Amino acid sequence: MRARIGAVMAAKPAKPAQTRSEAFRAFVTKNFDLGSDEMEVLTDACDTMDAIAALADDMSIPALREARQQRALLLRQLAMLNLPADAGDGLMSPQQIQAKRAADARWKRKHG
Repeated sequence: MRARIGAVMAAKPAKPAQTRSEAFRAFVTKNFDLGSDEMEVLTDACDTMDAIAALADDMSIPALREARQQRALLLRQLAMLNLPADAGDGLMSPQQIQAKRAADARWKRKHG
């Protein structure tokens, strides 16, 4: 159907991009069988991710403190899910990052 010249066509609203929490929930539910308790923890973790995202633009001291507390909470929630460390999308844990830095430093000392 052709629009008349000068007529305003209503564009379809763009689909909003998937948030980190939505992507995480989709990944976990697709790749793991979770019980009802684990699903509740997953929901709480996703809510925490959303709270962190909402605080991301606020650089006030109270918001930074709250974001730090929310990140600590998220780490505890993710630990409660007990997902395998190699199940992610290639992100390294803090221990893996530290081990890689140490290995890189040894390599540089040995090979210049």
